[in-house]
Amino acid sequence: MALTDDALLLQLHHGSREAFTLLYNTYQPKVARYLIPFVSPGVVAAEEVVQEVFIKLWMRRKELLHVTSLEAYLKRMARNQLLNIVKAQRIKQRHEALAGAVRGESTDEIENDYHFSEYYRLTREALELLPERRRFLFQLSTVEGYSLDEIAAKTNLSKAVVKKQLTLTNQFLRKHLREKGDFPLEAGLVLLCCLLTSLK
Repeated sequence: MALTDDALLLQLHHGSREAFTLLYNTYQPKVARYLIPFVSPGVVAAEEVVQEVFIKLWMRRKELLHVTSLEAYLKRMARNQLLNIVKAQRIKQRHEALAGAVRGESTDEIENDYHFSEYYRLTREALELLPERRRFLFQLSTVEGYSLDEIAAKTNLSKAVVKKQLTLTNQFLRKHLREKGDFPLEAGLVLLCCLLTSLK
């Protein structure tokens, strides 16, 4: 008989590597699929984010007994890890730009700020073009980290309907941001999470 997540988390709490392996094998594919809409090859690797998530899961094993939905917990960790990577990349880029300016290179910070403002405008535009229900479902999935089952229960929709709506939303946002702004979707994810909170 398969062990429940609660039982595995209890074993993990006591340092069981077997429990960790079982949880990894169960949730690694789900976390990787969750990240697909938000990662671009050559910019941020989904595998890098997933590995960091499970490293942190092991490090936090003593604090997990209160977790009611491990899938939602892992998705939130993945989202936060991805945001941290994007923010770190942006800080690095700004430092490199400043260093280039000191060396007399042709880096223009005003132009960089303009581009970021344009990304913000395009992201807000994309969100406002979404039907209210799709925006709400996307928020539950991306910002709150709820699983498909949890969203279905919360909204009284079928899991299939929720999945289809999220797929359509992801396709629309990727297409809009790519065609209008031509910028990495990871930058859009940072803005989407901020804007979704303000547009609730």
